[in-house]
Amino acid sequence: MRLDVDWEAGIDWNALREYRIGRLTQYMETKGIDALMFTKLDTVRYVTSFRPVYSWLFHGTRYVAILRKDGHIKFLVASGDYDRVKDGMPWIRDAVPFPFLISEGAPIIIKALEDLGLTEGRVGLDIIPYSVYEYVTEKLPRVKFVDGTGAIDFAQAVKCPEEIKILRQTAAVVDIGMQAALDATREGVKEYEVARAAVSAIMSQGVEDVPYFPLVVSGEHNSKGYRFPTDKIIRRGEMVYIDCGCAVINGYHGDIGRVATVGEPTAEQRKVYRIIYDMLQTGISKLLPGTPTDEVVAAVDEVAQKSGYGEFAFFGILGHGIGTDLHCAPTIGEKVIKAKREIDTIQASMVIALEPGLLVPGVGGGHLEDMVLVTEKGPEILTKTSFDARMLD
Repeated sequence: MRLDVDWEAGIDWNALREYRIGRLTQYMETKGIDALMFTKLDTVRYVTSFRPVYSWLFHGTRYVAILRKDGHIKFLVASGDYDRVKDGMPWIRDAVPFPFLISEGAPIIIKALEDLGLTEGRVGLDIIPYSVYEYVTEKLPRVKFVDGTGAIDFAQAVKCPEEIKILRQTAAVVDIGMQAALDATREGVKEYEVARAAVSAIMSQGVEDVPYFPLVVSGEHNSKGYRFPTDKIIRRGEMVYIDCGCAVINGYHGDIGRVATVGEPTAEQRKVYRIIYDMLQTGISKLLPGTPTDEVVAAVDEVAQKSGYGEFAFFGILGHGIGTDLHCAPTIGEKVIKAKREIDTIQASMVIALEPGLLVPGVGGGHLEDMVLVTEKGPEILTKTSFDARMLD
């Protein structure tokens, strides 16, 4: 991981924080929302830059970040972290100790809202336990609590230059992890040993978190979609799908997918790989400002259908934004509710992880995935791990 130094300009953290707060307050202004109250760890991070010791698997609602539309932040922070925030985060000028369990902190939430003058108006929420929601709505009947998830979707979708610098770092680190995984993929190795190699390489770069164990899916597992690595032994002749979305640097995620083949590939394995590769390259070519996301999906689907393998296309999303959440707006190609989804438009400075896939029983397959920066000059691929040249001859 690249460290800030004193001999050249690095990441301007103040500019990054100002941009993120500006995006959120812009959304509040357009939607008539007076404040946002977030408890989800990545949204708390987005508002405050606070890095929790605990992951979302452990008391993910120990913190409450309240952002008023004038940009004022009030941070209710778990008591064990209070001193760290008070002493080490001078940009947070209004921090309040908060109990271990959010349910016991409901009265503190009420006082915080009252102190901010939010005894009426509209307050957007992301996630909150229902018991706490009942309590605050009873105590503050003139406040209308509304869905605030649209604010974070809007804010996260388009990145500022400082965020792009960090995402270049995460892309470089997941490249390191993916190459370690590919190097470890050979006959007789267990799936989880390949995942371990990726995690070890990623952690050696000084990342702050590994949000999930890399997916390593081989042989009979290969046509079943997303699946965690197991003690299955990788055999000669198998295709191995690896998804390495497992590096967090300064709160931002990286993501990449590749497919390896152990031993000499068959003609059909080469064909399947080539189709997935063509789907990816076609999708990337469509990531241009002003393009509706359904046009990206249609172009990729056309490649799959013309190949004769359309029925084996992955039943799931085609791609997603990436930032302080591994999957953030825009979501591209949701097949389950596609008729009901509002179509997003690709915008400059979005960073999108595109991951088309084919899953062919008895043959193999998987996903090929790259992180892509959308620019006015065309798409820029941030992840650099090579594809398997044997499969593209």
